[in-house]
Amino acid sequence: MNITHLYADGGVIGKNPSVVGGTWAWIAVDERDQMVTSDSSNITPHQAQVGEVTNNVSELCAILFGLTHMPTSWAGTVCSDSMVSLGRVFEGWKWNNVPGFLHQRYQLERARLVNWAQIRHVLLDGHPTRAQLAAGVGKRGHAVSRWNVECDRMCALAGERYLKLRSVKASIGNETLRPAVGEELMGEGMVIQHEKIVDSAGKFHGLIRLTVAKPGGSAPNVDAWKTVLLDGAIVYAAGADLVTPQNLVILYKLPALAV
Repeated sequence: MNITHLYADGGVIGKNPSVVGGTWAWIAVDERDQMVTSDSSNITPHQAQVGEVTNNVSELCAILFGLTHMPTSWAGTVCSDSMVSLGRVFEGWKWNNVPGFLHQRYQLERARLVNWAQIRHVLLDGHPTRAQLAAGVGKRGHAVSRWNVECDRMCALAGERYLKLRSVKASIGNETLRPAVGEELMGEGMVIQHEKIVDSAGKFHGLIRLTVAKPGGSAPNVDAWKTVLLDGAIVYAAGADLVTPQNLVILYKLPALAV
């Protein structure tokens, strides 16, 4: 299908600028005004390499991440309700206070998209009412689009997902992991360690370690212990402990924590 329009929108989680992060979404549409593909997610201050994420940074992410998914020969129309972001990407506006990785992404996409000079851009009015959508014109006199509204909705959902994930990551503790330390599996040994793995800065990134010891020197059965992990556990590695080879170590993540 021929992608004719790329709609992009961004926002922040909470107040602007946000110490929590921002959200972005884009939708590619064909000549029949039907969605071809789309994507959305969040960006944290750590990922953006800044102390706070601004709305302008999120809007830029939406446009540039969308352009990354366009074919090399693409020459359609980019639609956004951010005058600043469109100005920076297409009109030579200054990139003051923009994270370096976004400027690098811009340079890469401008070089990759061979028909860059033919790509058009349209400023939309954001958050239109139903009446404005029906009329096709927003409160400032610019065009409006249902796809811009959908991008805004996708951003909101991305923010909700991230806050839920962050809440789960903050609430889960070693004491809630099952099987607990001391629990046995008949004939296959006992749990001697079950804990979240943290990095040198004390941050937990989702990886959990289960260590099992079996009397008599024989190795515990890996498949048997996999069956008693919490529902939906994603096993990344399982095998002998490097320090104590007779022990079994299983490294896994839980779906809500697999980031």
